[in-house]
This record gives sequence, structure tokens and C-alpha cells, in this order.
Amino acid sequence: MSSISSSLSAPQLDPDTQVRAVRSSEAQAKPTSPQFTIKQEDLADVMDFFYDAVSWNRVKVKLEFNQATVNDFGGGHGTYHTVKFSFIPDRADGTFSPDYLDKTERATLMFEGRMRSAGITNYAPVE
Repeated sequence: MSSISSSLSAPQLDPDTQVRAVRSSEAQAKPTSPQFTIKQEDLADVMDFFYDAVSWNRVKVKLEFNQATVNDFGGGHGTYHTVKFSFIPDRADGTFSPDYLDKTERATLMFEGRMRSAGITNYAPVE
């Protein structure tokens, strides 16, 4: 039996180049602009839940619009409020750091969880 030896080795890459490549591709994703449509009588509670989640997770948001509509979105005929907001980037170049993206996701999940716990339905279309 003969032994086979191999001198194959992985190419050596400069670690700084690897780090720069990863960082340049990080945080290019932008969080969605969440939207919720709720009944008039739930508006005050929902806005409290929303601002609590934003504050707790230390993210900044811009309220895009708050529009009242008389219609039936599935909860009976009445006045509904559609509220849309966007997260404000944490970087000067208008991008979101990975840590900040995590915070925006946690804020959204916390907000949605509080609405569910209170039995409040979001009638907005799912994106």
C-alpha cells in the first residue's frame, strides 16, 4: 500500500479584507414600513402600545399617516384608523446597522404581541 500525501491548502485571505467585505454587505436591508388598521375605539390603546414598544427597544420612527375611514374591514361597519410608520435609520448614510435592524424587529414583534394580548385585531392587509 502506498500512502498518498496531499499538499492542498486553502488560499490565505487577508482577514481585514474579509471583514470589510462582510461589513459592506451588512444592513443594506431596510425594515418594512409597518401599517395597522384598527377600530376607532382601540386607537388610544394601540398608539400607547406602539410608542411603548418603540421606546423600550430604543428605535426611532416617523409617523407616515393616520387616516380615519368609515367602512367595514372585517370587524363590522364603523370608523377605522389606518396608521403607517417607518423606522428612521441609525446611520448617517441612511442605512440600518444589524443591531438596529434587530431592535426594529423586536419593537414590531412586541407591538404586535401587545395588540394580540389585548384582543385588538389589525385589519390592515398583510404585506
